[in-house]
Amino acid sequence: MPAGTSGRVFISYRRQDARGSAGRIYDRFADDQVFMDVDNLPPGADFKKDITEAVSKCRVLLAVIGPRWLDAKERGRRRLDDLVSSSAWRSRRHWSATSS
Repeated sequence: MPAGTSGRVFISYRRQDARGSAGRIYDRFADDQVFMDVDNLPPGADFKKDITEAVSKCRVLLAVIGPRWLDAKERGRRRLDDLVSSSAWRSRRHWSATSS
């Protein structure tokens, strides 16, 4: 995991529609038990690399799904339609390969 971070539990969320819910869940854990990007990544961090590493090392990934999750878009395209290029998907594949 990125230096100085914690995270047996990784909270995955979309800021546009689940930030509040994810924050309330985060507050229920001890600081050394949970990874959440806004609290565990320093300014200037390599976001994709550090998130990928954190996901690959977590024991539990908790996905917080908000009301607009299905329709979230990036560059005019639904994010769900481009799973293969997402860092979370690559991390999942890495985790599956290394945990066997």
